[in-house]
Amino acid sequence: MATTTQATIKWPFAAADYQLANASTGTLTPSIKSSKTILKYTAPAGALTLNLDIDSEVKAGAELIIYVDQGATGRNVALGTGFDTEAPDLTGVANDSDVISLVYDGTAFLATSTWLKVVDAA
Repeated sequence: MATTTQATIKWPFAAADYQLANASTGTLTPSIKSSKTILKYTAPAGALTLNLDIDSEVKAGAELIIYVDQGATGRNVALGTGFDTEAPDLTGVANDSDVISLVYDGTAFLATSTWLKVVDAA
């Protein structure tokens, strides 16, 4: 008898993986399982460190977008495990919204942009 396995449908044939975290603080470990992942952090309660848990099925070329909506207090975001050492950390500014785009090279996520201000509090 033949054995069959089911595969997870991934981007671009299914929706991108969207993960939302409100009022987070400390070290977070988001799971990256799709070829397109969006991480959104709204009004972090403190500084964040992101350490990625990258699934072995994630292939080179996978995209990661990180969006931080600062809220009333600017919070720093450090990019840790799973990111290339050149990926820039974010220095938070109150009421700003910041976004960065990264691509997976098979080993780590490399920044394809600097942190961009989507909404500038100034």
